[in-house]
Amino acid sequence: MAPKELNIFAKAYQKRKTDDFKEAITVAYLNSQWTIAWIGKKHQHPRPLKEILNSIGKEKVIMTDEQM
Repeated sequence: MAPKELNIFAKAYQKRKTDDFKEAITVAYLNSQWTIAWIGKKHQHPRPLKEILNSIGKEKVIMTDEQM
């Protein structure tokens, strides 16, 4: 396998793992919504699902001392 092919496979594997993780987060989120609906504690809603999914896969920015 050539290095270019390996790189393509590695990127595809990373994307597949990220998609699997997003799917698991979505299932857990929907489960929490059903639980909240059955228990009736309306004040305990999590962040919106789109906000959670958009934050997955983004690199954290390291702040310098001057920015802090």
